[in-house]
Amino acid sequence: MQNSHHIILLLFLAGLSALFGAANQVEVELTIPGGWILPRVPLVELLFLFLFAGYALGLLAGVLSNRKYRRLNDHLLLQNRDLEQEVINLRNLPLEKDLPY
Repeated sequence: MQNSHHIILLLFLAGLSALFGAANQVEVELTIPGGWILPRVPLVELLFLFLFAGYALGLLAGVLSNRKYRRLNDHLLLQNRDLEQEVINLRNLPLEKDLPY
């Protein structure tokens, strides 16, 4: 049920993107500071390029910001494993009353 909602939303967004692209075929010329002039491209291609670049940069920023937490998680998992092994070792130690005198 949940996947069908995702597919419907994806198809709706794809349709909106196609309509937006069809309505924005005008070509624009982009001038970059420093006197650089890029060739004329359709406005929709330029907008989707910037949208994709923003998405990629946001994804990269998210991955890089989560590195610290992944390392901390890995460290805590190793520490937990060591502590669990220590508990097992302590459970297997004989009690003082079990030792022969």
